[in-house]
Amino acid sequence: MTEAWATARRRAATSTIRPSRMRTSTCVFGADRSGDTTVTSRINNSLAGSVVGSPSVHRAINSMMRCGRYGEWWRMVRLDRLGGGASVITMPSVRDLKPVLRPGIGHMQGWGAAIVGVICLLAAMSAGHAALSRAVPGRRLLTLFLLVFTLQSALLLAHLLRPAALPLGLRALVGAGIPPLLYLFFARRIETGAHRLRRSDLLHLWPPLAVALLLGLPGGWVGPGIDAVMVLAEAGYAIALLSLNRARQRRFRVTRIGVPVAASFLLAAAVVDIGIAVELADGGVLSASWGLRIGIAVMLLLMLAVFLWAWRDPEWWCRIDGGFYDAQEVAPTSTIDAAETAAQKAEHEALCRQLAGQLQQEEGLREFGLTLSEISRRLGVPPKRLSQAVNAIHGRGFRTLLNDWRVEAAARQLRDPRLSLRSITDVMFDAGYQTKSSFNREFAQRMGTTPSEYRKRSLSSVDCEALPEGAEEHSESDHGV
Repeated sequence: MTEAWATARRRAATSTIRPSRMRTSTCVFGADRSGDTTVTSRINNSLAGSVVGSPSVHRAINSMMRCGRYGEWWRMVRLDRLGGGASVITMPSVRDLKPVLRPGIGHMQGWGAAIVGVICLLAAMSAGHAALSRAVPGRRLLTLFLLVFTLQSALLLAHLLRPAALPLGLRALVGAGIPPLLYLFFARRIETGAHRLRRSDLLHLWPPLAVALLLGLPGGWVGPGIDAVMVLAEAGYAIALLSLNRARQRRFRVTRIGVPVAASFLLAAAVVDIGIAVELADGGVLSASWGLRIGIAVMLLLMLAVFLWAWRDPEWWCRIDGGFYDAQEVAPTSTIDAAETAAQKAEHEALCRQLAGQLQQEEGLREFGLTLSEISRRLGVPPKRLSQAVNAIHGRGFRTLLNDWRVEAAARQLRDPRLSLRSITDVMFDAGYQTKSSFNREFAQRMGTTPSEYRKRSLSSVDCEALPEGAEEHSESDHGV
């Protein structure tokens, strides 16, 4: 081995494979009797240089060279095999790599890292919004997904700023949990009407487990293996979401935006990962990858849409999953048998009377985020049974009926001359709405006009002397509601 070390040092000193301006040093690696790799000599205290090592060292460095996504600088390494099982590995130091990588790194640090930071902030704020909103169905799953997305964005930001600061494969390990979480959020709601997880859902941990297994194995196919797992998970769960969506359309003839958007996001992520893998295989670096830039743009658009819609209309969280019972509202007769018996009809009427009494007695119409599951729990009946009763008696779904009752309650207040001094915002809150946009939308769909215009028309026929002083001026002040 001493002769091999001497040969390695001579070849490092006279090597023609590195540019003359690069200053390299020789790090000599050997193997002790147990076969473990040990550093026996380090010249000039450099992090890189020409390395001589045992076969175990060769395999380890080959693995790092192939794992380009998680350590691009290893792609500029040259390995020359010597006799006697030794090799010389010549590589530029980190200082020498800076001029080579500066165009890509500078570009990404200039705007790419800033955009990723914005994405991380938006995801974190959306996660907090979902966690604090009681009206969000499956808010735990949604919050967990957004938190994992936030962590993945933070790791990408750290990688762009300090590529060598992160452990090998950490981003892949975290990112592998995003597709199954997104799938479970939609699938459990569509299949069961709730977001309750089952023991069998533990099988969806296979992407992170597969990545962890690949990271623990030796060999030069770690990087391609991780890429294959990520693409398979993203594309597979996207197809699974689209299949659920098609099945739901056949049963309930309804199309919602949440599932197609989620599936499109996963498919876009799979395409981006394929593009990045191809670029890295051709010798590119992640920080200068066009695939990464496209991926950042997709992430930014997604988080901007989620953040703006969620903060503009909090009830949007309740509609994005297009759940089982919400789907029944579009086709209420699809679950009602044409040969319904008189006993079933009586049972449905009794349940609807209990529903009306529950809402009126406890002023349930004023409660924001009221759901079918919550009301059925209070009444002590299964959600599906209550949904069928509402469809059979009222001819529409629970949420539609609830909005009908709320709008009617608001209209009664707006028609009442004695409440003409009451602001429309207060009427909105009394009706169970928290945002003007959702209140105006539901009111206009049923009354054909805005709340302020409806109040004007209703009070125009009333004698002005019967109105409280200042009623007309107060009504004018609410014209924007």
